[in-house]
Amino acid sequence: MIQFLLALLVSSGLAFSGDAPRNYRVLATNKTSTMEKELNEAADAGYHFEATMGGESAFGGSEVIVIMSKDRTASSNGRYVYKLLATNRTSTMQK
Repeated sequence: MIQFLLALLVSSGLAFSGDAPRNYRVLATNKTSTMEKELNEAADAGYHFEATMGGESAFGGSEVIVIMSKDRTASSNGRYVYKLLATNRTSTMQK
C-alpha cells in the first residue's frame, strides 16, 4: 500500500517537484502511541492531517498509514494538536 501511495505521488509530480505548492509526509506505524507522537511532531512543523488507512502494508505488517501535508508558503508554526483514539469495539470508542 505504501508503494502505491508513493507511486501515486511520484506519478502526479508532487512528491519531488521543486515548485509544488505542498509538502507531504507519510507516517506509518503499528503502535498507537508512536503514531500520536509522530502526528504531533509533524503538526509542530506545520503539517496537517490529509488521509489515513490501516491494514497490511508491504513493509511493516499490520500498520496505520497517515498522509500529512503542508502549504510551502505557510509558516512552520504548529497549529494543530492531535489525539489518536483506537479501539476494536464501538462501545469503547463511544465511552
